[in-house]
Amino acid sequence: MNKGRKLAIVSQPKLIERICEQLRLGCSVRTACEATGLSQSTFFDYLRRGDLEAADHDPRFLEFSESVGQARGEAKARLIGILNAAATHDWRAAIALLKILSPAEY
Repeated sequence: MNKGRKLAIVSQPKLIERICEQLRLGCSVRTACEATGLSQSTFFDYLRRGDLEAADHDPRFLEFSESVGQARGEAKARLIGILNAAATHDWRAAIALLKILSPAEY
């Protein structure tokens, strides 16, 4: 039996919630990791291990992977909503939105 370090997502049950809270605010992965004390390499390792198609998939990481994906999606949707609202009053927001949604065209 492996007696190495405990996994952060096991030893710190609120870690997923704290990371996702930062990501929902629109923080970068780097900032979210700095704010929660998780290294970026561990963050990306957990994501990879939560991937159902990864060779070393581990179900303990699935919740982490899914929660991170949802938090990032929520942040993007919220920010696009802000741009959408601003685009009705400011052409620069409209151009920014077009560049995001159709980068090959604009």
